[in-house]
Amino acid sequence: LANGTVNTPYPIQTIPAATGGSGSYTYTASGLPPGLTFDPATRQISGTPTQTGTFTIPVQVADTEGNTITTNYTIVVGSPLVLAAKTLADGTVGTAYATETIPAATGGAGGYVYEATNLPPGLSFNPATRQISGTPTQSGSYNVGVKVTDANNATANQIYVIKVNGELNLPSATLP
Repeated sequence: LANGTVNTPYPIQTIPAATGGSGSYTYTASGLPPGLTFDPATRQISGTPTQTGTFTIPVQVADTEGNTITTNYTIVVGSPLVLAAKTLADGTVGTAYATETIPAATGGAGGYVYEATNLPPGLSFNPATRQISGTPTQSGSYNVGVKVTDANNATANQIYVIKVNGELNLPSATLP
């Protein structure tokens, strides 16, 4: 059966129809993850899981003569992919930026790949270390978008604000 994610609607799964035996069949299922239900009429599992874990679901089929068979199915429910918020340091034009590390993603399926957009000119993002570094060349407030993708192609996004202050200058002058 398909894996699920906490607080995300589970893709409806249909248990295969029984074969053989005699007459009609009655289906029962137990051990479902909290938040999921089994409809014996349609043999479908649906809902929104609320707890992580690996769940073994014994599905029993009985025919009209009382013959039964049980098959175990497994559903793995994981944590959602999350990229935490963080306040990043301000920078100053022409001055090396105090390197900032974006928080590591949590949940999801691991194997994270990071990318960043809208960095201030002069700054760069290293996806392997999640670090922003460099020397900003233009003042302004920048909403840096960071996206993480896990091994199952799930994504999470977070906006990090970097304010770059203008370079302070005091021109020299010849005084009388």
